[in-house]
Amino acid sequence: MNWLTIVLRLVHVVGGVLWAGFTVFAAVYLLPSLAEAGPDGGKVTAVLQRRRLLTVFPIMALLTVLSGLWLYVRASRMAPGFSSSRMGITLGFGGVCALLALFLGALVIGPSMNRATATAQQAAQAQANEERQALLGLAAQLRGRAAAAARLASVLLIVAAGAMAIGRYV
Repeated sequence: MNWLTIVLRLVHVVGGVLWAGFTVFAAVYLLPSLAEAGPDGGKVTAVLQRRRLLTVFPIMALLTVLSGLWLYVRASRMAPGFSSSRMGITLGFGGVCALLALFLGALVIGPSMNRATATAQQAAQAQANEERQALLGLAAQLRGRAAAAARLASVLLIVAAGAMAIGRYV
């Protein structure tokens, strides 16, 4: 095994564990807690954004997917028929699940959380109570959309991790 393969496996496995773990944590604990906190949840989200959470995790997710794709293509080139073998199909299915989770994060979760944070900040500066309440309602709706997508992404990432764990043994 060459050094590039070792490094990419490390990136893939460690990145995947962190990505899946954080996504499950966010879907089960963080996003529901933010919703329960009401307007104060926007403050926590703003702090998380300042700490670049919504930048770091998409990059980690992308590196996980790209390294996995490289490993899959490499295995397919080294062993003709790999992609149609049980192992290849299982790993490929897990990869598709991870790709779907990546797209959910990039197209729904991240943008919804960014808009929710911006909307909550606008609400904090709103002069009229009606305007503030409308903005807070919109922020809550956006966080709800992100939470629903995060729950789906969690399931997809658990399936992907399971496929990676058993792929060699099917």
